Amino acid sequence: MAVEKDRRHLGGGLLTLWLAWAAPAVADCPDIDAQIRSAESDLLSYFLADAQKALGAAVEGMACGEPLSAEQVARYWQAQAMIWSFQEDERAASAFAASKARGADHFNDDYGSKYRAIWEAAAVPSGAANPLVVRGIGDDEKVWIDGVLAGDPAASAGLHLVQIGGASPRFARAVEFPASGSLTLSVPAPTAPEPVVAPVPVVVEPDPDPQPEPKPDPQPEPKPDPVGPAPEPVGPALAEAFARYDAPLQGLGRKVADAEGRAMSWRGEVIPLAKSQASGRAALRKMPGNTVGQIGMLGVAAAGAYSSYLFGWEVTTGRSQSPPAMTSALVASALVAVTGLSGRMWLAARRKKNKGAIRDAASSALALGKAE
Repeated sequence: MAVEKDRRHLGGGLLTLWLAWAAPAVADCPDIDAQIRSAESDLLSYFLADAQKALGAAVEGMACGEPLSAEQVARYWQAQAMIWSFQEDERAASAFAASKARGADHFNDDYGSKYRAIWEAAAVPSGAANPLVVRGIGDDEKVWIDGVLAGDPAASAGLHLVQIGGASPRFARAVEFPASGSLTLSVPAPTAPEPVVAPVPVVVEPDPDPQPEPKPDPQPEPKPDPVGPAPEPVGPALAEAFARYDAPLQGLGRKVADAEGRAMSWRGEVIPLAKSQASGRAALRKMPGNTVGQIGMLGVAAAGAYSSYLFGWEVTTGRSQSPPAMTSALVASALVAVTGLSGRMWLAARRKKNKGAIRDAASSALALGKAE
């Protein structure tokens, strides 16, 4: 059971990373429903810290979205009550009561019959409403308490969600009204839009007697750089190879042999011979980058394959909150895996071609009997 929960949570984390990478970079207002769904999903896997973080993001969304609905208020306080229940926090009873007060018809049955009974038994706060004093509110701004527009802001004792703004909320906070007396809430003053200043046109007077610009002196074209470092001098090892082996060479890597079938050492004999030729030096410079590229492509293919497995598991057997998003992520992960595998195969073919160029350069060196 624990392994299954870890796999579900890891799949959700990969989906979050993938969607963050694929989505366009915009200044987003957190989606309240999506954040509450995320908190509910984390609660089912006992990831309490992640669930609390998602509820915090939901409050951020309340400060830039629309006034809350009864269902959103109920689900928010139910999720908060579940977190506090698992943590044995006495505030859980107040959160269940806040959920029931605004949304008596909304309960998440995934929490189980035990917590449904606690929710149903919760006592909804009653009695006189206590006033809310808001400092910093604009003249034309309004206050919503649990999604309900409040002309004279006031609420019963207990937990509530407060939103403040003009046409739409710009500030939100989860608060607890006292049993008696008023609650004071300070908010940042609304910012006025900056005035738009029209640019001052600039009039450019024409030159009455324009002078032609002097033409620069022609510069000699630079000589092209050599393909690689200067050819290595013919040392004893190369001289011995010239005397011992005959061109053309055959095979690749450890299976290289000369025209008479005599085996040659790739590192000890073929590469030194190839270094004496410009084409061989160019091919040798490409080999390290090719190796790194193949390793990177294998990593991409492995990540895509594992992500495909996780998302496939969510689509077929998981309890995903967003099946279309999971299906899209599955297709995208499969494309990543195929891209990584194709890239690795292409680089492997390039590596083989570079090895052939190194071998041919060594053959040229043997045929010439000297460095280029």
